[in-house]
Amino acid sequence: MPRWCLSIHRRAAHRRRIHPGLLLPVLLVCSQTAAEQRSTLQLSGIVRPAACAPSFANDGVVDFGAIAPQSLPGDSPAQLEKKTINLTIDCVAPTRIAVAFSAHRFVPGVRAAYGMSRIGARWIGLYDVNFETGSAVADGKPMHIFYARRHNGQWQRKTPGLALTPSHRYAWRRADDLAHAASNFSVDISVQPTVMIGGHSFAPGPVPVSGTATLDVLYP
Repeated sequence: MPRWCLSIHRRAAHRRRIHPGLLLPVLLVCSQTAAEQRSTLQLSGIVRPAACAPSFANDGVVDFGAIAPQSLPGDSPAQLEKKTINLTIDCVAPTRIAVAFSAHRFVPGVRAAYGMSRIGARWIGLYDVNFETGSAVADGKPMHIFYARRHNGQWQRKTPGLALTPSHRYAWRRADDLAHAASNFSVDISVQPTVMIGGHSFAPGPVPVSGTATLDVLYP
């Protein structure tokens, strides 16, 4: 029987803001018998956001167990049961963050889905990733989820039930606030696979089926 397993990796992507070097004259030595001598001290530094570490329940593994091929329909797509997994992000100090998912496999023509394994040139399936409505919390307070395109996008409130688009940014916010600064962020993530091929397409014996997505923590 095919065994379905999805693993989600976590990766912190720090955006560092570097202040340009500052030139500061520090010493001017004057003498009646010698020419002026001048020395310059150059200062530099890095403004770095507080470190934030993401973690998934069950080490990021969503296991759908063994699926009997005969339980799958002919050649029509079959949606499997949705499962949820909790995401927690802990920061050493209150910080404004956003997250973005990236798919390791893209299904051509499907914008907001993540690809799974293939049999030859055929995709076995795809899966949707979403935030469970009402589960977003920052420092124990309920939050809304807003989203924006990865680069220079306008922030807007996420539509409940609409799957997460790879590379879009998602942030915990109040209805009329900027990205909320907090030390602890939490949200339940749902994963729902869809089998794209019929059960008769599977060869006899176990067929491993997997999918992988990566989470980046960003500092907007």
